[in-house]
Amino acid sequence: IEERSEAGAAAIGQLEEHQEDQVYEAECIRAQRKRKGRLEYLVKWQGYKEADSTWEPAEHILDDCLVQLWEATRASQPKRSRPQCKR
Repeated sequence: IEERSEAGAAAIGQLEEHQEDQVYEAECIRAQRKRKGRLEYLVKWQGYKEADSTWEPAEHILDDCLVQLWEATRASQPKRSRPQCKR
């Protein structure tokens, strides 16, 4: 697995099934949900369109700061509002 050392959030992405072992840089988390009892995050990927965002299990998020930023943003936002990713 290739790891990125850049600050800013790396997370395993499954943009394509045959690339699931690769690590992609995440721009931010846009939402969260529970599926079958598991927490998942909607991840906006660095360099990809919003439409390419994917739901990822919490254990795929490698950068704790990404989750902490999401939690802080979520706490300060109205319930149905999506936070904007910082660029």
